[in-house]
Amino acid sequence: MRGLLVFLVLMLGACAREPDATLPAAWARADGKPVVSGLLDIAVLDCKDELQNAEGTARGNSDKVVSDFVSCMRAQGYVQSKS
Repeated sequence: MRGLLVFLVLMLGACAREPDATLPAAWARADGKPVVSGLLDIAVLDCKDELQNAEGTARGNSDKVVSDFVSCMRAQGYVQSKS
């Protein structure tokens, strides 16, 4: 039981690490319609997952990571907004 607890704590720590690059957080819909927060969250998670799967190619280049994230969000129908 202790082993499982230690494992869960280690996994939580691994998942909670800060990303190397600061990704934009303010988004608006490209078509001007109101943003639905649940759909925005799904799009952000999808793009973060896409970045994580391709992270080996962009590791160490935070500008490329941010650029790829913004491109993914644009493909999802969102544009970066100034907050």
